[in-house]
Amino acid sequence: MSASNLPKAQLDEDKISLTDIQKEIEEIEVSLSDKTNGNIELSSKIIDWNDVYRSLAPKQTAIEMIRFRYFTNTFSDSIIYMSLLLNEKSKEGPKAVLLENGKELETKKFKYYRNATILKQEDYSSYNSYWEPIKSSIPDGNTLFLSLDGVYNQLNPEMLSNPKNKIYAIDQNEFVFVGNTKDIVPKPAKKDDKKSKNTINNKGTFYFLGNPNFYEKRSAKNEIPSLVGAENEIIEIDKIFKAKSYQTVAMLGAQITEDTTKNIVQPSILHIATHGYFTDKKEGTNELTGNPMLNSGLLLSNAGDILADKEQSYVNRSPGILTASEVMDLNFSNTNLVVLSACETGRGKVESGEGVYGLQRAFMVAGAKAVVISLFKVNDEATMLLMKTFYELLLNNGGDFRKALRDSKQTLKNNPQFQNPIFWGAFILSESKPGNFSKMVF
Repeated sequence: MSASNLPKAQLDEDKISLTDIQKEIEEIEVSLSDKTNGNIELSSKIIDWNDVYRSLAPKQTAIEMIRFRYFTNTFSDSIIYMSLLLNEKSKEGPKAVLLENGKELETKKFKYYRNATILKQEDYSSYNSYWEPIKSSIPDGNTLFLSLDGVYNQLNPEMLSNPKNKIYAIDQNEFVFVGNTKDIVPKPAKKDDKKSKNTINNKGTFYFLGNPNFYEKRSAKNEIPSLVGAENEIIEIDKIFKAKSYQTVAMLGAQITEDTTKNIVQPSILHIATHGYFTDKKEGTNELTGNPMLNSGLLLSNAGDILADKEQSYVNRSPGILTASEVMDLNFSNTNLVVLSACETGRGKVESGEGVYGLQRAFMVAGAKAVVISLFKVNDEATMLLMKTFYELLLNNGGDFRKALRDSKQTLKNNPQFQNPIFWGAFILSESKPGNFSKMVF
């Protein structure tokens, strides 16, 4: 790309850095995100708290989290989290809840949360650390539209248990995760739009992908294990939809290449069961390897061979890893739902004010209306049960994927074998436009 082809850039080609290009890309993303979700923003009206307040129904609360550093006239490494709460009683404006121990939340307390979750130990403090100060201003039974920031992008509040009464947050409130609370404000329907704003005309194909061939040759030395459980998951899900005569495409093993995945255009649902890819490269050494959108992705066929080459750190040198950067270029403008049934697909670099740079953000930029991601490694048997239950409920409840996922989590939680939150709390669903929430038509 030459300098003359870059928007807003009139510099000589040798003066343009990848950082300059990245800034241009991020500006364009904001515009494309609106367009790919079916509504081009024609108005320059700024959405403020009054718009959000008027969009809330009774028993609904909007929560906007903001992470920032605090200092006066000298530098400080202190970090503060502020949550702004709006509900039907917030006539005078949002209520602010401050957590002034942000640095501790991002280090010692987060390490405790992760260890307690992974080791299946009882968590005695995370609820009080992360959720109780906010929950104290929220009535039970409220639906929460929650825009996360900072370390909150790396945990699921639903799975936090109150140590006093052993009640999980998911049993107290319904959680709806959003990129920004301004998305609660519905966009006006177009004059020529004859469809109901409460439904989606579901004419697309359902794509189910699982267990790619990570290596060209099978070997005991292969570091990335094959995913037999993921393959069974795809087979079972495909059966559920085929039994009701829906048009599906199931791909397994060597069929799941980077090219075949990129050639999937506007699926109604895309479900991918594979390993997630994430590497925490330090910025400043290389502008390519330091780009967080290149450092998160999905492992497809040939990915193992790419990662086995320790001399090469740039994973896009050959097909095999679908990075978040590449996902943003896909066409998912009429896609209702993307399900990333993989290990730690929700991980990414935490940026203040920007959420997690990673797959979740990338699929929404590509146009997906909702994305399900996982925050930590997931047990195969539990994942299959959750996903089968999720799709069965989705097909039978009128296409409400929000309710289907919540009810499938409750199903696992009520199962003695899978009641620990590591089995059901890994998956969260984020919506791009909850203000125009739609049910799929089956």
